[in-house]
Amino acid sequence: MIPIPALLRRTLGSAVVLFGVAVTTLSAQEAAPGPQQVDSAAPAAVVRIPASEIPERAVAVNTRLNMLRARVAGDTAASQIASALTDLTATITAAEDSITAARLELQSLDNLLEIEREWRVLERQLVGWQDQLAARSRILDGVRDSLSHTRTVWELTRDSTPAADLTAELRDRIRSTIRSIDSVQTGLQAPRERLLALQDQAAQTLVVMSETIGTIREAQNVARRRLFQRDAIPIWEVLTAPAEQARPISLFVQTEGQRLRAIRQYVTEHRGRVFLHLSLMAVLLLAVFTLRGRAARWQTAEYEIIAPAELFARPIPAAVLTGLALSRLIHTPAPEAFFSLLWIVGVPLLAILLPSVVSRAAVRIAWAVLALFAIEMLLEIVPLGPRSYRFTLLGLQVTTLVGAVMFFRSPRVEEWAAGSRWWRIARMLTVVGGGMTGTAVLTNVAGLVGLSLVLVNGAVNAATAAVALVAVVAVAEGLATVFVETTLRHQLRVVDRNRSRVVSRARAFLRLAAVVMWLYVLGRETRTLQPAIDGISAALRKHLTIGSWSISLGDVVVFVFAVWLTLTVARTVRALLRDDVLARVTLPRGVGDAVSSLVYYVLIALGFLFAIGAAGLDLSQLALVLGALSVGIGFGLQNVVNNFISGLILLFERPIQIGDTIEIEGLMGKVQNIGIRSSTVRTFSGSEVIVPNADLIAGRVVNWTLSDRRRRVEVPVGVAYGSDPRKVIELLTNVAAQHPDCLRDPPVTTHFIGFGDSSLDFTIWVWTTNFDGWWQLRTDVFASAYEALAEAGIEIPFPQRDLHLRSVDPRVGDALGLEGGKDEPPA
Repeated sequence: MIPIPALLRRTLGSAVVLFGVAVTTLSAQEAAPGPQQVDSAAPAAVVRIPASEIPERAVAVNTRLNMLRARVAGDTAASQIASALTDLTATITAAEDSITAARLELQSLDNLLEIEREWRVLERQLVGWQDQLAARSRILDGVRDSLSHTRTVWELTRDSTPAADLTAELRDRIRSTIRSIDSVQTGLQAPRERLLALQDQAAQTLVVMSETIGTIREAQNVARRRLFQRDAIPIWEVLTAPAEQARPISLFVQTEGQRLRAIRQYVTEHRGRVFLHLSLMAVLLLAVFTLRGRAARWQTAEYEIIAPAELFARPIPAAVLTGLALSRLIHTPAPEAFFSLLWIVGVPLLAILLPSVVSRAAVRIAWAVLALFAIEMLLEIVPLGPRSYRFTLLGLQVTTLVGAVMFFRSPRVEEWAAGSRWWRIARMLTVVGGGMTGTAVLTNVAGLVGLSLVLVNGAVNAATAAVALVAVVAVAEGLATVFVETTLRHQLRVVDRNRSRVVSRARAFLRLAAVVMWLYVLGRETRTLQPAIDGISAALRKHLTIGSWSISLGDVVVFVFAVWLTLTVARTVRALLRDDVLARVTLPRGVGDAVSSLVYYVLIALGFLFAIGAAGLDLSQLALVLGALSVGIGFGLQNVVNNFISGLILLFERPIQIGDTIEIEGLMGKVQNIGIRSSTVRTFSGSEVIVPNADLIAGRVVNWTLSDRRRRVEVPVGVAYGSDPRKVIELLTNVAAQHPDCLRDPPVTTHFIGFGDSSLDFTIWVWTTNFDGWWQLRTDVFASAYEALAEAGIEIPFPQRDLHLRSVDPRVGDALGLEGGKDEPPA
């Protein structure tokens, strides 16, 4: 008779083969030309209403129709979108005169970037309105189709019900219901037409906006090329050129007034974002103050961070600066003037916080970077003349270059940066920044002032952003470490068991986010962000076509990221379920591991399907491949499928569970893990043995701890011949029963098992629940039995042998006292 697990595996193997053949056949049929397929989404069957149910159904339909009337009458969202769309259209029409190629050529690159940002904000808003209008149109279409179906049902009821079953009242009720349906359908027509008109208007507006943004992007490319053209006289000619007047104060006041009005308008229109940002800062401030007390009571040398007491010495600057670091994520539609205002607030806080997060030698360098940044900001708003501006800009560039050289060649920095990976990276970036600043000096001297300004601003702003990010990451790492060590590890077992890994992963994520943010700042300040994004997007969209198969680099990146995210989420969920959720619920042993593993496999399967869909892969194109793969699995990978199915059987049937002590083919150890293909058994010698799951199902396995952890311990004892067996049994039983690990049920028993060569042989049977300590129990019983037998005067004999000599030399016999050399002993 074939065992059930083996039969199941063979059946599933055959099913896999048949599935592969079926998929291959169906794929070939789908690929072949054939008759036109009928739409599977057929409408619901129309069945007339029984006469007895007409009154009740009519009341239900009228209730629903009244709800639809009220909902349509109270829907003001479309009116609001229409009003906003009208205002937006008027704004775009008014701005079209200034957004021309001729006018845009007169704008600087910074102004063009700001103009594009404003139009992008309007574009995102318009796309959001389009999505809302499309969703409402789909709802109305669904309601209209449902009402049409309902009307058909009532017409069928009116026309097909026998006249004898329909009274005059029922006929009036049917006609009244049909008129109500027609009234609601007529009322839905106007809102639907209005939505379609708004969708058409939004689409036309979006086309105009796309064309305008394209014009702005082309003007930006022209402005970037213009950076490499001379836009001023060389600096040696500035000294001999006639003096020019400085910018009038009125122009300065006008410019700053426009910036303040832009900030005020943004704050007024986006109060929700501002409130969210302030609330986030309040939460961070509360967290810093809360963890500050805990950090004072907790010290560790396990993590390479600044001591918590020093890190939280200035809680207000730490919390506010950390909140300001998230400004770009929260205030995406804000003007650049708003972020400049935040920098004005953040730089003094950063200067106050730096001594708590970096060493004393680094503080001076960081303060120097902040000073250069402050001078740069002043240079942008102070009304200087062209000559004064050129020489002031040159002084700033030379100062920045000298600072970079001093940082690179300073002996103190050499000692300070020794052995630090991050500061080696900082020195490398200093070389890059110094090269940019040196190039800025040369371009300023040669008359390429625009390019010179972009280079020096990029170097100074990137250095300032690096200083700010170092401070923010230090604060965030301190908060994460203290929170994990003092709070989270006491609430979640999975965190307590893996707290070092959790903290290291959090630190890696924070540093990766800081690097990405710094690269964003560098690209934005050097005006290369948008070209870089365009280039990366073009590379990701590039398709590789092989026959009918087409795939792009973006699809591969999305697929890899989705698979990584799936594995991360699946492992996290499995750990949380196993160690925290299911561990707190009373379940049979092994059920928690089975449930968590099943959830893990389900999440991986769903995530893999999601990754395929996110990558844009068509499953119909993979049908032939999947069919061939299924056939290959059925025939060529039977062992893999066998082990996989056996793993599922282990999870559901649970003949072996994690933590069980098993014995298989002379191997004895504890089960550490039951995987998808194999299981890990750790022997008592310390080695880890990988056992295929099929061996655990098909083979004979001894499970010592399947239903409970009781074990019988056998202790053999031998006593000398001549001892009283009953006394020995009583003595050994009483001695073993006194051990604290011995169970009273079943009781301790001692058995007289036979006559040995040198002793009377007994065996003590002791039951215990301390499975892991059974060997120590055996040792203790041995020692106690030896002491008890010694005290009772019962001898434990040595091995003995009786020798009978048939013949012996006479002289030997005389020496032994034997007569006649015989082997009889003397009398």
